Amino acid sequence: MRASAIRAASSAWAQGWPKIAAEQKFMQTAPGFVHRKTGDALVYKYIPLGMSAVATALLVPGLFSMYLGINKTE
Repeated sequence: MRASAIRAASSAWAQGWPKIAAEQKFMQTAPGFVHRKTGDALVYKYIPLGMSAVATALLVPGLFSMYLGINKTE
């Protein structure tokens, strides 16, 4: 039973091997950085959007205070 379980696991693992090999070949031939090759939505959309939202949330109160002259030292 143990040998059949090992055989089943190895055959299941081997089924994914052509996909892995194709992805590795694509990564080696495609120009650019690794994180920009696959077109991941997380990298291209959500991380820049989140960084922009945080930057805006941090900058707007400071710009508002400068415009109104709040906490101005003379």
